[in-house]
Amino acid sequence: RAPRILIPLSIAVHCQCAFAGYPTAFVSVLRAPHTLHQHPPFSLEARHPRYSLTLASQPRRKNLVVARFGQGIGWTMSTRSPMADVREQTEQVCSQAKHVQLDESALKSLAAEYAQAFKGQSDEETGWGEEIHFVGKEELTVQYLLVLDAINFCFWPSEGKWEYGDVSGALKNAVQQDESAIAAEKLANLTEEGLKTLLGGKEMPNMHDRARLLREVGQGLLANYEGSAAQMVRSCGGSAAELVRVVITTFPGFRDVTHFNGKEVAFYKRAQIFVGDVWGALKGKGLGEFHDVGEITMFADYRVPQILEARGVLRYSEALKSTILSKTEIPAGAEEEVELRAWTVQAVERLKAVLAADHSIDRMSIQVDWFLWEEGERKAIAGELPPHHRTRTTFY
Repeated sequence: RAPRILIPLSIAVHCQCAFAGYPTAFVSVLRAPHTLHQHPPFSLEARHPRYSLTLASQPRRKNLVVARFGQGIGWTMSTRSPMADVREQTEQVCSQAKHVQLDESALKSLAAEYAQAFKGQSDEETGWGEEIHFVGKEELTVQYLLVLDAINFCFWPSEGKWEYGDVSGALKNAVQQDESAIAAEKLANLTEEGLKTLLGGKEMPNMHDRARLLREVGQGLLANYEGSAAQMVRSCGGSAAELVRVVITTFPGFRDVTHFNGKEVAFYKRAQIFVGDVWGALKGKGLGEFHDVGEITMFADYRVPQILEARGVLRYSEALKSTILSKTEIPAGAEEEVELRAWTVQAVERLKAVLAADHSIDRMSIQVDWFLWEEGERKAIAGELPPHHRTRTTFY
């Protein structure tokens, strides 16, 4: 008989399959009256180099489906978190890195300094910057954050005219003036001119891709969650890992994956920062309550490696340092760029570990990231940092 398995509806199941005489899988889907939170998330894969089938589930229905597969298909289950891939794959990059290295002594010195600052905070403080974001009704706040993080990338071509706070502030003003400004129906058909209006009548770099990514968000929400980002978050049953998985499945523009020495390397920067923003904005309560928020890694961008290099924690080869100082662009996916991002992830992981081991300071990766990022933003705006690396990308 064909194997049968329960699949959470919030998962898109990727099946690569083939067997003698049958180039496709026979799949029948039946509804089952179970809620998502009663079962751990998992993925299902059946591998074959030639054929592929994707089941895109309907996450807004809080139940499971049963998938029945035809004879001859092998399948495996995994409860692996997307962030486990980020940590493992970036560690592999770091072990082979030629252009970027970590200075353990400088890292320990920075940990000692940060430990004193963290001791002045309560464990409950997230470090999230409420003053530059919209925070209001829970569902509207989540919608705002998804829109913000859909276009949260590559501000540097504006040469200081646009920084993250300018974008978050412009969208905040738009939502305060008209809550429907970020409704999925409007996003699904957003033009570049419509985005300009959303940004207060101003243009920013790469308006074409930003408008495209917002249309993708609107269309994805309408197709799967009745237009509601809050409903998407709710469907994940309080799991940060599941929400990251859902975001990168529903919105292709959030799938931040590259390759290094022929192997895939995942970062999922904007998908993870959306989860972190929901947690931070809602102070870990309501839709912001995630039982596994500690799995989130830092968000690999250009500001955090900039401050880590300035602090001596990251050390660059002479060739890479010259490239960055001359503001020469590094292509997305180049060895140097992947090493920079990978070592930034691993540096924060090690900084977190030293804070815990040497100073009894227990902080999550996202809290350490926000602390570094805020220092970087302050010093960059004040002109106190050397240039950061320049890569044109929609991922950060």
